[in-house]
Amino acid sequence: MYSERKLQRAHETDDRYSAFPYICLLLAMLFSAAQITSSLWLDETATYWVVKDGIRDVVARSWAWSGQSAIYYLTAWISRHLGPYIGLELALRLPTFLAFIAAVVLLYRLGRYLMNPTAGILAALAFVCIPDVSFAAIDARPYMLGLALLMASMLCFFKWLDSGKLLFAILYTISAALVVYCHYLFGLALFAQLIYGLRYWRKLVPLWIAVGALCLPLAGQLLHFYQTRGTHSFDADPDVKTLFTAIAPPIVAGSVLLAILVSRKVTRLRHRIHWPFLLAWLVFPPAFLFAISSFSDTKLFVTRYYLSCSPAVALLAGYAISRLSAYRFASTLLTASLAIGIWRAGPIHGNEDWRGVTEAVNARESGADTVFVTSGFVEGTSREIDNVALRDVLF
Repeated sequence: MYSERKLQRAHETDDRYSAFPYICLLLAMLFSAAQITSSLWLDETATYWVVKDGIRDVVARSWAWSGQSAIYYLTAWISRHLGPYIGLELALRLPTFLAFIAAVVLLYRLGRYLMNPTAGILAALAFVCIPDVSFAAIDARPYMLGLALLMASMLCFFKWLDSGKLLFAILYTISAALVVYCHYLFGLALFAQLIYGLRYWRKLVPLWIAVGALCLPLAGQLLHFYQTRGTHSFDADPDVKTLFTAIAPPIVAGSVLLAILVSRKVTRLRHRIHWPFLLAWLVFPPAFLFAISSFSDTKLFVTRYYLSCSPAVALLAGYAISRLSAYRFASTLLTASLAIGIWRAGPIHGNEDWRGVTEAVNARESGADTVFVTSGFVEGTSREIDNVALRDVLF
């Protein structure tokens, strides 16, 4: 195992270092932000409903509607007050975009810590260029905040084990608990820490107990969500092809493979990656949700639910590309693929234009004061449609 200082010194002697990946990363982040002021899509309208009133309503609605804690919605509730000045869509998405920036920086730091700065910046670029990550970057939903907290947890995890400093132990405990508070299913990625931490179990058990204690207030909500899981299930049975796509997104895998083909040489990379840890992070979240969805009536194999494995995808890509002489070629491929994908997706975030349809309804001289439209949420097709507490969001 190598210290960060030794890895940094080894990197400084590498004549392949350049600003090119950093420029590509900046461009990729700008491409991801291109549609930040466009119309909300269906799930984002629920975020607006949760945060549109007082703080008590935020807590109650996040519990009753989303089956989650209010940690993300409180950030959206604060930013919603900027709506009159910068526009509602931008105001709701601002916390997500700030979390996106934090996630990219933290992943770079993690890649640098485990490998070197070049591998770190290439991992950050690969992360941004995963289409589902780019979509989540401006999505007024909790997923990007969950990724940022997950990256913070991973970085503090390693720094605590290496340094033994109390500060990192405290930060790790808090950030790991907050991952679960942000989205329960993102907690699956923490399984990788268990794989790595078995050899240090005496040092980690007290922290894991503390994380569990911090998550205890969620027990009642988790039980309630489990009991009503059928109401929220909307996806079909998954197929194996989708599982492989989750583990190896085509844009990233294709860019790495093409770069390997055109590279003149492959260099050695000194690193401190623990491969079982990284593979557990990569495979466990999508594989677990795939199994649950395949063998039960609870369908959870949804892209945004296994998004917690995307940093592991990016770290593997950063490791592979940083060893190739064609790393500039791979960086260009990743950035260009993302730009083309966003251009083909059109001018709206997602495939729904709720702002446009609202303007169209308002423009009609129907003489009616109110137009009711069923929202399209899966709960709107079930017995939940008669739930008075949810009527605002289902219509």
